Amino acid sequence: MVDAEEMKIKDLFSTGKLVALVKAKITGVRQTSGPTVFFMKDETASIKAAAFAGKGKRAHPEIARGDFVKAIVIIQMDRNNER
Repeated sequence: MVDAEEMKIKDLFSTGKLVALVKAKITGVRQTSGPTVFFMKDETASIKAAAFAGKGKRAHPEIARGDFVKAIVIIQMDRNNER
């Protein structure tokens, strides 16, 4: 298992760390032709997180809207050069 520091979502945007543990509520799930996108929210902010299980294949089908999760996130730049 990856050793990741627990962080609030708002802090992911300014940290120098590349990996973090977040506790959040799933507010939505969207399947794309590539990854599954999970919309996650804690008391500080919200993010979109992508998980890939295969082209168009649903990643983590056991996770649904309204669930609370602990997730290890890898922080990367998006297409708009934002975290």
